[in-house]
Amino acid sequence: MTAVYLAIIFLAATARAAIPTGYIMQVTPDCGSTDVGDGVITIISDLSVKARAVCAGNKKFDFTTLDGVSHVLPFSYPTGGSHPCVFNKRQHTRIFSARVLVSYGLFGSQVHHGLEEYIVTCTFSPSGEDISKISKITQSLLAANAIHSYVGGDTSSTIILKMVDVLGHNLNGRSVDLGRTVQLKAVNTGTEPGIRPVSCDAIDSSRARYSILRAGCGDGIVFPKTVGFRTTGKRTRSPYFQAFTINVDPILKFECNFTVCGTECDGDSCKSAPPPGRRKRGLASDSYSVAATGAVAIINTAPDKSWVGETRVDQS
Repeated sequence: MTAVYLAIIFLAATARAAIPTGYIMQVTPDCGSTDVGDGVITIISDLSVKARAVCAGNKKFDFTTLDGVSHVLPFSYPTGGSHPCVFNKRQHTRIFSARVLVSYGLFGSQVHHGLEEYIVTCTFSPSGEDISKISKITQSLLAANAIHSYVGGDTSSTIILKMVDVLGHNLNGRSVDLGRTVQLKAVNTGTEPGIRPVSCDAIDSSRARYSILRAGCGDGIVFPKTVGFRTTGKRTRSPYFQAFTINVDPILKFECNFTVCGTECDGDSCKSAPPPGRRKRGLASDSYSVAATGAVAIINTAPDKSWVGETRVDQS
């Protein structure tokens, strides 16, 4: 009988400071299909995170991240695999585990005031269910309604634009902490094979505007000037950014102009943008559309008292 697996996470120790309500700390293992291959542990959080796994032989390996939100560490089993982090094997069983230590603080801060410890376990058993079971390890998440705005341009297709948290939950109509890590995402629901953002404005309740994307490139404050949205097929997403206000107004929404591409236009909108002062000539089949998010309320909340101080968690 072919073995299948269960992936289980146990919260092994109480945090020194509780994860602030509404923030995300999600730890997920992908155990792979067999215990002679490789797996990966993924941490998704909108806090400032430093993570390390303690593997077989008490060897420590740091997680890596490209965007500050998703943190990954590939691992192997002692029965086979190619990665240096090897899970411990329980004697006379097909149960494998490793400790994961996650220190965290407010996003953008190098000072960490909290520490969580998890035991990540992968169990391979002929009688197991082909399901990955994970215990609840987050506090309340922002489970938001969809943000849909249908504003037609020169195309019959509909562009759906939304602001989301790091797990992709729509934030329409929600209250969002000032400085919270968020992202803009858009999808073309029509038949055209591509979509490319050209410009995006942040708008407050008085209709005051601030341009965060210009000619496909960031403004230099919200997004870097050399970075734009990244498109794959009919979907495009902005870099992650921290929630902000305009003129200290708590209401915030976004409106973006898009090129709906007649052919695939994958990649970074900034790298495909025309030079300043020149308009890039699109294909004859290209068309244009405008879409907007719903409004969110940006709240300036002080951090919990347990976060006040200068103590750095030592993970050495």
